[in-house]
Amino acid sequence: MLVRFTDEELAWVTARAEGARRTVPALLADLALTPAQGPVLDPATARHLVMEVFAVRRGLEKVGRNVNDIARFALGTGEVRGNAAAVLAALGPALDRLDAFTAEVGRHFPGQELPR
Repeated sequence: MLVRFTDEELAWVTARAEGARRTVPALLADLALTPAQGPVLDPATARHLVMEVFAVRRGLEKVGRNVNDIARFALGTGEVRGNAAAVLAALGPALDRLDAFTAEVGRHFPGQELPR
């Protein structure tokens, strides 16, 4: 079968294939062979996933900075700050959000074994 693209379409498909580290034929086969009953990663869903991964990252960065501050204070003074328990308690929900995000991503790639 022969597929014909306009120059603009070919540039778009080629860029997308390169971004996915696939050849153009491999990318087209991947897209064509995705199970019809599987969820579709539409632009709105893709945008939501990107926004969520950055939100998860910000949350983990915030907790990480607080843990670093507590460790720095403890190393310098030999004492643990009073907010250490609260900071460590905030780590659980941040990791739960990361787990929920990875589960959501997994639903958009049926048949793919995602690392845990």
